[in-house]
Amino acid sequence: MYPHTALDAPAVTPALRGCDLSVSREASAPACTGERRLQAPLLSYLEGRGWVHHDTLIVHELPWHGRHVDMVTRTKGGSLTSYEFKLGSFSRVLEQAIYNRLSFDRSYVVVAAMPRVQNFALSERYNVGIIIVDQLSVKCLLRSPLLRAERTLRDRLSAKVLAAGAANV
Repeated sequence: MYPHTALDAPAVTPALRGCDLSVSREASAPACTGERRLQAPLLSYLEGRGWVHHDTLIVHELPWHGRHVDMVTRTKGGSLTSYEFKLGSFSRVLEQAIYNRLSFDRSYVVVAAMPRVQNFALSERYNVGIIIVDQLSVKCLLRSPLLRAERTLRDRLSAKVLAAGAANV
């Protein structure tokens, strides 16, 4: 079973509705298309690696500083991780993930293809992880190191994530 997923709040897009997650109670409709098709395999991967658990809060499309973070996880221990999905334009998704790095403990880009060498180097330089989701597998190409953000900013973000999740319980 997938961890708690925040759905249906005004601030949260129901990103998993319409996805074929088979093992998840949230699924009930056809397979996802576009960037959303990366989410179900990613969630299975994160669960399999022990990066999320039944008590992990997952919020989709979290509004944060004038943008929307594609997916956010908050563990029971309070660790905050951002995930930005993109099928193309790696430089754009990397820019988003670098912005997220300022507030989150970890930040990842989730893409469908191997990044170019220079984009890998930039990801490494800015401590942004890379997860590749292709038709057959999911793999973490580069792990985002745990770096705590400034406390006040982090506390505001954590409260926003908790509020988005509470609106859906």
